[in-house]
Amino acid sequence: MRNFIRGIPFFLFIILSCKVYNPFNFPRASETSSIDTPLDVVYTLKHAYVSEDLNLYLSCLYRDSFRFYFNPQDTVVQHILEVDLGIDSLVWGFEEEKKATESLFELSKSIYLEYLNPTWFYSEDSSTFYFMSNYYMVVSTQNRETEIAQGRLLFLLREIDKRWYIVRWEDYPI
Repeated sequence: MRNFIRGIPFFLFIILSCKVYNPFNFPRASETSSIDTPLDVVYTLKHAYVSEDLNLYLSCLYRDSFRFYFNPQDTVVQHILEVDLGIDSLVWGFEEEKKATESLFELSKSIYLEYLNPTWFYSEDSSTFYFMSNYYMVVSTQNRETEIAQGRLLFLLREIDKRWYIVRWEDYPI
């Protein structure tokens, strides 16, 4: 028992050190000084969802050519988009994404978003970055309802004027 008690401080030191230096523990946007790399942009987008920061969210998307490709099998969300927001397309640009996300943030009390099993790679010439992941999102609404969204996403990022942006977002069912 005495050896066990002596080992506790060492064990705690190891656990805390692993948490601080864990290479798989990606930085959140608030922990990064800039969004210079494609992964910074991807995780800044996640942080923007969780913090419901529309300006930060939109800063991850390239205004001039952003396209979102919607999952056509999600008929419930498609109905909400058509009826509540007037979005009747399965592909939309920056302004429609802004409108949809702004409405989501206004209706929500809190948002939880997790990327599950992410993978990424650069194109052969390093001009394009691909990020693929399953996602799990829980939205708690102002009237205490909980909505769960899950699927698979593909982000295509490009470096434009020495900064990375998401230019294409595809959403798929799991």
